[in-house]
Amino acid sequence: MYTLKSVFNQNILIYSICLLTVSSLLNGCTFKNTEDQNAEAIKDDELCYFHFYIINNQAKIYVDGELVHDTKPINGKVSSERSIPISEHLSPGTHTIKVELYNGEGILDDKYDKYWEIYYELFVNGVPVDYIHEQTDNGKQGLVWSEEHEIVIKE
Repeated sequence: MYTLKSVFNQNILIYSICLLTVSSLLNGCTFKNTEDQNAEAIKDDELCYFHFYIINNQAKIYVDGELVHDTKPINGKVSSERSIPISEHLSPGTHTIKVELYNGEGILDDKYDKYWEIYYELFVNGVPVDYIHEQTDNGKQGLVWSEEHEIVIKE
């Protein structure tokens, strides 16, 4: 049996969760790159782009097997937030987009880096269609993770 106080507290909690969710959705779709001088600003009509929240250490993006972007560490930072448009590499039809994450020696000055992490969303027509967040401290070096996404562009 619920008391009036417990029902009131549940309603406050539900309202707070809804408010936080709406707020984060509105803010999450308006990120613009401020750290990567090589990345382009996302236009309102951009068809397809990635928004990276964390890249530790280096990510590469391929469209249909062709390298279209390499995030290389910027100013010694490995985890700078950035948006990367890929629309110019997409024509009508089906495309395979691959993201690879690299870690370790040769990327930074460190001789050994046991921790890696990647966190991003893929947007199509301004709508997030995929979300990835992977991390570990397994000590793996070189290519540590990859993911393929299939995108269909209509005429």
